[in-house]
Amino acid sequence: MPNKLVRLGIVIVTLILGIFLLSSLFKSFSHFLSPDQTTPPAVETNAPNAQ
Repeated sequence: MPNKLVRLGIVIVTLILGIFLLSSLFKSFSHFLSPDQTTPPAVETNAPNAQ
């Protein structure tokens, strides 16, 4: 029985550490998912193209 408890504890700790790792990776790379706020949006005009 103690062997099973140790194994269960290791699994639980591994899962918790994995969740923390994934959340920290998501926080550090989440700026790739949202549009960049420093560049102004493209302005669409109805002016004819210069030829």
